[in-house]
Amino acid sequence: MISKDNEFTFPNRQLLGRLTYNKASDLEAVKELIAKGGDINAKSLIDGETIFYKALDINIEEISDEVIIYLIENYQPNLNENQGDDMIPLEMAVMDNRVNLVRFMLSKGADPFMVGEEGLNIIEIARGEKTYHDIHKTGIDYNEMVELFESFEK
Repeated sequence: MISKDNEFTFPNRQLLGRLTYNKASDLEAVKELIAKGGDINAKSLIDGETIFYKALDINIEEISDEVIIYLIENYQPNLNENQGDDMIPLEMAVMDNRVNLVRFMLSKGADPFMVGEEGLNIIEIARGEKTYHDIHKTGIDYNEMVELFESFEK
């Protein structure tokens, strides 16, 4: 039986650890681990999720746009694949209100019509987040996010 301790090879465990718990926005440290054999597209022996997907799912709020953009540009992870029961990468970025990251993901082929975790497409999720934050007066402004998706509907 495979345990969490041997779900990935050693360099990949280090890379996942860096992206999920330890200074996730340290681009140089991430590059160093990749140079030592870390692979963001390596799949878990337990559930088949890639390191990129697991890192976003666990820790997107702590990983800088710079690191995520670097990984997407250089290692082309699949932005349209739902690898588990959780959200797809674009949905994670929308939920975290990362407008620049969403814009970049869309430019790299992320599909705004993909259906997310709740059975809604990404455009509907963005609208739902805007409505929620407007009603509950959280101070989080989703107007720019919703405007970004309006061009896809025309």
